[in-house]
Amino acid sequence: MRQRRAADPKHDLAILKTSAVEPSKVISVATALPSIGERVAAFGSPKGFSFSTSDGIVSAIRNGSEIAESLGREAYAQSGYAVDATWIQTTAAISPGNSGGPLVTMKGQLVGLNTWGH
Repeated sequence: MRQRRAADPKHDLAILKTSAVEPSKVISVATALPSIGERVAAFGSPKGFSFSTSDGIVSAIRNGSEIAESLGREAYAQSGYAVDATWIQTTAAISPGNSGGPLVTMKGQLVGLNTWGH
C-alpha cells in the first residue's frame, strides 16, 4: 500500500493518504458541528491500552481566541494551535495517549480529533 503523509501542527493533525480503502472501513465525517448536549464517544490508546473508548456529551463549542484567553495567549501561541481553530469541549475522558483519536457521534460520524484535557 502506497502512503503519503503530511502534518498540520497548528491544528494538531496528521494527514495520511493511502491507496484504496474498503468503504466499510471508512468513517463518515459529519457535515456540521455537534450540538451542545449531544452524546459523543472518544476513542484512543491511553497509556498504550488500544481500542479504548469513553463517552460523554458535548458541553461547549469554543473558538481559538476563547481558549487562548483561558490558557493564556502566550501559552496558546507556543502550543502552535491556530487562533481560528474550533474546539469541541466534551465530558468524555481524554487521557494521555488519546490524542489524535476520533471523537464521534452516536451515529458514528467523525466530529473531531481528541487533542488534550484541561
